[in-house]
Amino acid sequence: MVTAGAQRTVQRFVTQWAPELADRLELDWYERWLLPREARGGVYIFTDLEVLAPAQRRLACELSRRLTAAGPGFRVLNDPSRVLCRYKLSQRLSELGVNPYRTYRLDEDRSRLRFPVFVRCEHSHAGSLSPLLNNHAALDAFIRRLRWTVRPQRRRGLLLTEFVDTGDEQGIYRKYSVMRIGRHLIPRHVIFSRNWMVKQAELDDEAKSAEEARFVNEFPHHEQVWRAFEVAGIDYGRIDYAMLGDRVVVWEINTNPTLMPDRRNLTQERIERLMIASTSQASALASLDEGLPAVGPVRVLGWRDLRWTVPARMAASWRWRSRIKKPLPSAKKSKGEST
Repeated sequence: MVTAGAQRTVQRFVTQWAPELADRLELDWYERWLLPREARGGVYIFTDLEVLAPAQRRLACELSRRLTAAGPGFRVLNDPSRVLCRYKLSQRLSELGVNPYRTYRLDEDRSRLRFPVFVRCEHSHAGSLSPLLNNHAALDAFIRRLRWTVRPQRRRGLLLTEFVDTGDEQGIYRKYSVMRIGRHLIPRHVIFSRNWMVKQAELDDEAKSAEEARFVNEFPHHEQVWRAFEVAGIDYGRIDYAMLGDRVVVWEINTNPTLMPDRRNLTQERIERLMIASTSQASALASLDEGLPAVGPVRVLGWRDLRWTVPARMAASWRWRSRIKKPLPSAKKSKGEST
């Protein structure tokens, strides 16, 4: 389950890395459930939970509840009623002592705020919106500028995050990424950068390639990473984190991550390094429906359910109806597993 237009994360993985899954996976939009539909038996993975609007989240929660109750032929990953997204997850990990930093909303009391801080959006994976802000005066000035450049509705989704310096003695920052697919944890990569907000690999040499290979093969952080996923209630997603000594510092868990980069932009050496993770991810996805009995279609939501779950103007809109009746651009019919 994805939001409309966000299917590329899985679509590209199947097309370029795991074509054997083309008949096993089906992509579906939340928006298509604005009309009553039947559900086929299989595994339903709820993704993009961190970007859903409140009405969409209520729809996802109700759909998940109905699917879970539909019988032994249905399995749900990422139950929307359990998943903690960025703000709540950050608060909980701080309370448990997992993370050494705290996150605040703009309208919360800032008296305990530890500088420097940066501003980011709760519902986006784009990274920091601000440079590091070193005191209350700099923070207040940046927030004043936001009033002119960011709409009030979006400002409510902005967060203040305390900065934790995880760079090494050479000023190099590492971002570790690990996928969870059901009961499997799959180490993906380590990205090296001199920028504290690590978004892309900026540094690469023989020593760093060897370090990444050791991480993928040995995965020494398994226990701490598994605990973070369990606290978040997330069964499918990618965690991004850094290390502070022997301690995992969790940055975020993306419930609709890019499973693999665009193969056309990679060197042959990089493709070979990623093949271990790619093969493991494909195997984990293929195993999700093990033990599920085959069942026929079941009506899980009707018009009466949708009346209170989704704003009536959205469900009745001709544009929405015409859009959600279109077939997804990807996919073949599923043989029992849905994503």
